[in-house]
Amino acid sequence: MALTFIFSLAVLLTLTLLTPLNSTKISRVDVLGWICNNGTVSDDEAYRRSYQINIDAIRDDMKHAKFGIHEHGDPPQKMYVLSQCVSDLLPDECNLCWSRATDLLSQCFPATGGWIHLDGCFVRADNYSFYLEPVSHQDTKICASDKEKAAEFKGLVTEVTKCIVETAPYSQGFSVAQRSIGDLKVYGLGICWRTLDDELCKLCLADGALSVSSCLPSKEGFALNAGCYLRYSNYTFFNERGLLSMSLTKGHMVNILGLSMVGVLAIAVGFWCGKCIYMRASPKKKKLKEKESQSICNNGSHLMSFKYSTLEKATDHFNESCKLGVGGYGEVFKGTLSDGREIAIKRLHISGKKPRDEIHNEIDVISRCQHKNLVLLLGCCFTNMNSFIVYEYLANTSLDHVLFNPEKKKELDWKKRRTIILGTAKGLEYLHEACKIIHRDIKASNVLLDLKYKPKISDFGLAKFYPEGGKDIIPSSSPSPSSIAGTLGYMAPEYISKGRLSNKIDAYSFGVLVLEITSGFRNNKFPSDNSLETLVTQVWKCFASDKLEEMIDKDMEEEIDKTEVKRVMLIGLLCTQESPRLRPTMSKVIQMVTSSTDFVLPTPTKPPFLHYSM
Repeated sequence: MALTFIFSLAVLLTLTLLTPLNSTKISRVDVLGWICNNGTVSDDEAYRRSYQINIDAIRDDMKHAKFGIHEHGDPPQKMYVLSQCVSDLLPDECNLCWSRATDLLSQCFPATGGWIHLDGCFVRADNYSFYLEPVSHQDTKICASDKEKAAEFKGLVTEVTKCIVETAPYSQGFSVAQRSIGDLKVYGLGICWRTLDDELCKLCLADGALSVSSCLPSKEGFALNAGCYLRYSNYTFFNERGLLSMSLTKGHMVNILGLSMVGVLAIAVGFWCGKCIYMRASPKKKKLKEKESQSICNNGSHLMSFKYSTLEKATDHFNESCKLGVGGYGEVFKGTLSDGREIAIKRLHISGKKPRDEIHNEIDVISRCQHKNLVLLLGCCFTNMNSFIVYEYLANTSLDHVLFNPEKKKELDWKKRRTIILGTAKGLEYLHEACKIIHRDIKASNVLLDLKYKPKISDFGLAKFYPEGGKDIIPSSSPSPSSIAGTLGYMAPEYISKGRLSNKIDAYSFGVLVLEITSGFRNNKFPSDNSLETLVTQVWKCFASDKLEEMIDKDMEEEIDKTEVKRVMLIGLLCTQESPRLRPTMSKVIQMVTSSTDFVLPTPTKPPFLHYSM
């Protein structure tokens, strides 16, 4: 019979006293991953000084708490630093690991920063506030070359990593676990950086667990993520003495065992409460019904409940200089929390049932679905007078502010535009396949860009869940104008005329967006003598007459691979075909964008409304 052990600190105290401690000295200063950013700073000397000032500032924190964050300098030379040791390290081991990591990371400069994962610690430096990032495009994994032949090994690894994902977020971001069948054993460890809340920690570890699962049947796997570290192995690699020292001082055996039993009871209660919260938040249990905003923010959700005074202070009393713009149902402000984290705050103006429903819907949808290409919802604040939604801050605001600005669009070279297209497709793929959600309003203003122009889909007020299998939702009668929601020019013809909902309506909107990104024109404001001409119809006409190159944005650099740009334009036309059945899924889009030119694309058929523009 299989035996399972879940090692919280309290459980491990008992097991450590009952079994011999591992006498093998495990080196924790081996470098697992080390990445330096591509960009560079203008003043290398000032940036290096900021790095040293930050390191000196967190030295004592690392010594006593094994964790530290600090920032120093003024933009663009401002630097943010985070460092943390794995919780099982003894203080001297942590100091040794941290010292080596900081020395090695300093070799990245004059790059804007980088990160380094050692087996026992992590250090990251960058020119923006990254503290709330659970995952990033730089995440990586390492798989051991030795393979495990036992058929049961994969199942044991899955159990161990699942256990860590479920326990670590609610155990101060750290957990170790063991699973065994006979002599076959698997050990695991997971840790999140302390800047992440429970839900972000769980998201990061779940991503790490998925990543290392592809290592199997390797005997060891390591996930090196932006916000966490996860490892499995076929031997005990964590430091039991270090774990013991985390909670014990000198005392009697009876006190130790007493603490252990209290810990066990606490875990049992925690699991029970966690299960209740999970069940209450389950998509199958929750329905998108009208309810009070505060209950949406608090009831069965991981979201933070911000104090009004916190948001007021973060925005200098909602000063006009902090206003980023006006979004759906409210103004958007940039805020800076006391710990230096930057946030975006939407001050809501709710009047009537429909706006309230859409806001509730957005909170409900986005709090369930988390992906590196979806905007991160942090929390809410509701008072008698005001209502706010708090998101992560994205430095480059929305795509439309850059793409359709004659000066700013020059910053969007082809590499950035391709990254935006691919990232948006990946975000939609996650919504469609993992969450069973149709966004219904994909457009340039709903794609936000971070400091590095990585895209994140936003504005989920119109999103809808659809049945398993993704079959069309067909209304029983002709749709009323009030039931059709979205933005004209981006809405699929079958949705406008018949109200038919499927993930192919998002594919259509995405196709329009692709053509806008590659051409630099707005679909609804395409310059033409024919008032019925749109960007989509014009691109198709150029394709049909073998003049597609004429539609490539002239503001992109001249050295671009025009063959690749035309190929991506072709993908945009495939997504905007009149027949929804012919439009590719987002998984297929990703395959087409990332494949070589040897992969032959289908020939697109005509888009809708073409005869009106002839």
